[in-house]
Amino acid sequence: MILRKISTRASKVFQGALRDTTKCSKRHIIIAETNPFWTLPLALNDTHDSSYSVETGFKRIFQSKPLNGVYCNECEETTEATSGCEMVVFPPILTLLLKKFDFDDNTRTHSKTNRRVHVPPALETKEKTYELYAVVNHIGSLRGGHYTATIRSNEDRTWYEFDDTHVYKVEEQLFDGTGTYNSSTAYLLVYRASAKHDATNQIPPQTPNTSHSSRPPDSTTVEIGNDESSPKLCKSPTCKMTPPRIALIVIVSVLVAILIVVLAIIYR
Repeated sequence: MILRKISTRASKVFQGALRDTTKCSKRHIIIAETNPFWTLPLALNDTHDSSYSVETGFKRIFQSKPLNGVYCNECEETTEATSGCEMVVFPPILTLLLKKFDFDDNTRTHSKTNRRVHVPPALETKEKTYELYAVVNHIGSLRGGHYTATIRSNEDRTWYEFDDTHVYKVEEQLFDGTGTYNSSTAYLLVYRASAKHDATNQIPPQTPNTSHSSRPPDSTTVEIGNDESSPKLCKSPTCKMTPPRIALIVIVSVLVAILIVVLAIIYR
């Protein structure tokens, strides 16, 4: 949100879009809507495995899910349906949020999971290959945590640890030797689109929504990349910032926002 207020153009480096589609059992489209995203959340408690596979969780976002009791205008009856989503705008920088913090409705308390996650060096999508280049870590508890960042340099492709004012080379380089990386502290995973996939992203035409759905009435369809108020040429220093610098701004902004929430919980 902070980055969007500072520069709409800069925020679009992280902006993608998902299209949600619901179809009845006869394949009639009940609803189709496209919405923007800046991060994709992954729920760590959706499986009972001892470790969590980020790659599997990422793919699960795009799997179809069955629905019951959905009314289809074309069928003129309540029927079974399937709901699924696909990425239709592929951001240059893809950020995955590992949902380590939970709220227990029974005990009315917040908690944090330290479940180990298997982090892939790359993610494949229909249009792009994304390579991991930054990890934001959370160490400690909900009320007494500490944040660090592990970032790969573009110049020597070496991983460095950023801990407050200290920056040092990581002794055991991520994915070195085994090609795998497991972490119980990773919180944000930041991937960059590979240069070999550099096609222009466009939102496909919207499928008309001609019938009612079970979605809330305030669900809206958002068009991406058609901001006529944005200048065609931008000469400000912000627009000339490189993706790594923009990523650092976002990481710092996220850390500040999280700190504000934690302080609010402690002193409320």
